[in-house]
Amino acid sequence: MACFYRPELPTFQKRSLAACIATLLAVHTITASADNEAIALSTLGNVPPSPTGFVRTVTNCDDAGSGSLRDTVLSATGGDVIDLTQLTCSDITLLTGKIALPSNDMTLLGPGLGPEASNHLTIHGYYDRVFDKGLGTLTISGLEITDGFYQGPLPRGGCISSQGSLVIEDSIISGCEVDTPWGSNAFAAGGAIYLNGDLWMHNSVVTNSVAYSEANVAYGGGVAAGGVVTIVQSTISDNKAISPQAYAIGGGLKVFGFGDVKILGSTISGNEAELGGGMQIDTLGTSQITNSTLSGNYASQNDGAAWFLNGLVRLTNSTVTRNSSYGYFAGIYTQQAITVQSSILADNRQVADYLTYDIVAPSIAGGANLIMSASTSTPSGTITECPRLAALKDNGGPTFTHAILPGSPGIDVGDGTGLAVDQRGGGYLRAVGANADIGAFEWQGELDDNIFKSALEIQCDRYD
Repeated sequence: MACFYRPELPTFQKRSLAACIATLLAVHTITASADNEAIALSTLGNVPPSPTGFVRTVTNCDDAGSGSLRDTVLSATGGDVIDLTQLTCSDITLLTGKIALPSNDMTLLGPGLGPEASNHLTIHGYYDRVFDKGLGTLTISGLEITDGFYQGPLPRGGCISSQGSLVIEDSIISGCEVDTPWGSNAFAAGGAIYLNGDLWMHNSVVTNSVAYSEANVAYGGGVAAGGVVTIVQSTISDNKAISPQAYAIGGGLKVFGFGDVKILGSTISGNEAELGGGMQIDTLGTSQITNSTLSGNYASQNDGAAWFLNGLVRLTNSTVTRNSSYGYFAGIYTQQAITVQSSILADNRQVADYLTYDIVAPSIAGGANLIMSASTSTPSGTITECPRLAALKDNGGPTFTHAILPGSPGIDVGDGTGLAVDQRGGGYLRAVGANADIGAFEWQGELDDNIFKSALEIQCDRYD
């Protein structure tokens, strides 16, 4: 089993049991406002179901027995909320193996992960995955789930495996691994999460997880999903797909099937695979990436940031930078037409010094972009200069971003139509000045220490 470090994580807000349930009940009716969360909930679809059953309270952190999580789940029926907010302990370790959840809708409600929460709760696997779910929708809120390890005849999902749909809200899934058994020719998928249904992920993190297959393909070091995928204000980072004898595809995210993919206000960074270091999207649906960042992903062969196979792709007000590959296509590679609007694609690098392209596509539509290099003609007016970006870090909001620095050619020449805020959400307006800035980050006009950054830090083709 791999050894993992604990990453820097976003701040989570504490919410009471009543507030959490009220949010889940009201999520269908939220209307758009000047906030990524509201925009996402009202326009992206694939919203989670409302809980309809009883609230059942977990009273201790034992692995099994009366009042334990395992025992409480066994007595639950469709639509129930499993309440873990009353616990004063901080860790549940599943010493007797995974918890098999029933094939109906269920909500696991934790105390939250914010600094003001009275208690943080982590559920640990123990030489097994954490949750095994049949059909129906599983909602996980306010929990950290970690240390899942699954090695079996169907290696799918190191921490969570589901035949149904999954909602992850205000939660962290980390340190998970799925492996094929020794001598097996099976493929492995979903280092942290594998599901055949829809995924709705909000204000959450999937990190430091691995999908490993010795002799066959490994898919989705972080997540492998087969339905409609909606990722909002979340991070998928530092995951790996590994296959010594075959291909490893989609280091952070692998989507298959027929559904749409929508990523809003999110960051996909530091993931690794042979092909599609950040993600591979192999779906007949449409992919939309808005107000998001793809950074620091690596492919040991091709397609450092993202590889799109079938459906149409739209990239809007996003930043794709500092991804790399040993071979070709360090940035975005799409086999279908792509529309790029007000986005930065720059400073992605092929390590082996092949031709460097930030984007490879049969055709590129859109406008108001900064694209340093492309395999085909770019829309009229495309800027090709270095964008002057600071390092990926916490600049406010729930996800890490690349700040655009004063003097950047991308300031005030973008198009923020339909967006009130930048990737960070909250009070970070999308247009400050004459027009919006290009990319996921909007310079707010302040003169902070970014102006004193070393030239080496912001110089294109440098990876300091």
